[in-house]
Amino acid sequence: MIDLECRPDLWTYNAMVLVHGRCGMALEAEKMFMELLHEGFKPDTVTYNSHAFAKEGDVDAVERVCEEYVNAGLRNDGITYNTMIHMYGKMGKLDLALGLYDEMRAIGRTPDVVTYTILIDSKLMALYRTMMKDGHMPDDTLYQVMLAALAKGNEHEEIERVVQDMVVVCQMDRQLVYSVLIKAGCIFHGAMLLKQHAYKDTSLTVRAYCPFWMLMKQWDI
Repeated sequence: MIDLECRPDLWTYNAMVLVHGRCGMALEAEKMFMELLHEGFKPDTVTYNSHAFAKEGDVDAVERVCEEYVNAGLRNDGITYNTMIHMYGKMGKLDLALGLYDEMRAIGRTPDVVTYTILIDSKLMALYRTMMKDGHMPDDTLYQVMLAALAKGNEHEEIERVVQDMVVVCQMDRQLVYSVLIKAGCIFHGAMLLKQHAYKDTSLTVRAYCPFWMLMKQWDI
């Protein structure tokens, strides 16, 4: 772009940092951030939010970005708080997530649906892990509620862990697992589970009565 004398502006750099972050390419996002600084651009709110999003999962890195954000004279907005709350929630650091929620309200930032969804999902998984640790096995109704909430939040990694618990830890009947996944709207995960199971058990029961079988053929998976 630069070689063709088409000089990128701050908006372009912000977009590149965000795109690399969403694709899980944290190093590339960092390079774009450093390049925009080298080119003399002053990061704005969008820049820092995109940079923080790219580092989600690395607590120290995100906190450093947020510190730079404040030192630059900018105020944390809803996106900044959501990024950090989501990160803490996924890592099981519910106390830190709730602390940010309280801070958000204290400075007059109104939490939106995204913030509340993140907190509810985080609380849900924290309670679920405690329940399992105490030796209590959830029933299919509880699993359906949990999976539906996770599906709405696109928490695919958590869904996979929960499905594994249903199959391995709770040893639920496969047909019941498929039924729960259908009702919870976790169609893709059910199809993938069936694909794994089909190699071990090619019984007509699985093929004939599980709706995921037709979906697997349709999606060619």
